[in-house]
Amino acid sequence: GSQCGTQYCRVLGRTLDLVVWILDAQGPAPSDLNQARAQMGTIRTGLDLALRAVPPRTRLAQSLLERGSGLLGFDPSLEIYRAEFVYRQIQLALLDGRTDDAADLLGQLTTLDPKLGDNARLLLLNRFVENWQARRTPQTARSICDLGAQVLASMTPPHPEALGLQ
Repeated sequence: GSQCGTQYCRVLGRTLDLVVWILDAQGPAPSDLNQARAQMGTIRTGLDLALRAVPPRTRLAQSLLERGSGLLGFDPSLEIYRAEFVYRQIQLALLDGRTDDAADLLGQLTTLDPKLGDNARLLLLNRFVENWQARRTPQTARSICDLGAQVLASMTPPHPEALGLQ
């Protein structure tokens, strides 16, 4: 159940229930590549929705993430989802307050997909800023400076382009 009473949250919750039902009906192991691809699509949809839920359904997201990660080895064509799953691991770590784990995963993600790494770096920076507002520690200040410099560098256009409003 969700704490959100809006129509959006009700639809999201019903959709997540449907995702779980579909995956349960399909069984744990796909029989062929078409079924593996279908399961991957269902898992990715469920992961996205579980993390958008209010509050986020982290247990369900973790379960979906584990199932999706297990599918990566079914066929080499499914490896294209590895970076997305690392990104989702970072999101889950941040939701669980495990900023160190999220920071550790960032290097792996940046290697797999630099653009997704930039997005995750911004998520992590935002979390460090929130932590700084709650409790100012030298470690948090260092993390903000390090990540902030990387985020700014990734957003700064190359010379001689002018800086934009962003």
